[in-house]
Amino acid sequence: MISVIDQPGPVDIESEEMGDDRTILSAIAAKGHTARVILPASISAEDQRNVADLEQHGVRVRLMPKSPIYMHAKAEISGDEAFIGSENYSVSSLNIIPPRKYT
Repeated sequence: MISVIDQPGPVDIESEEMGDDRTILSAIAAKGHTARVILPASISAEDQRNVADLEQHGVRVRLMPKSPIYMHAKAEISGDEAFIGSENYSVSSLNIIPPRKYT
């Protein structure tokens, strides 16, 4: 995901939530006005704070209406790369935890 955001030129991001992964949020903020983000209007209070921070860095954020639209898919499009999937920009979603072994 970071490699897509870090591509030269603009990046377009669509997500269900902004998440709490500081590395990704910093990469988006570093893109400034060349980053465009679309989120649902129903984002959490934490996401609202993260959006405000991104906007202070020049990131263009748009909120979609609360209904009848619901989106779960995530997409990043930039340069010659893209990501389409379902991972959230949260530490818990992006960290891979090895499966437990039961005896």
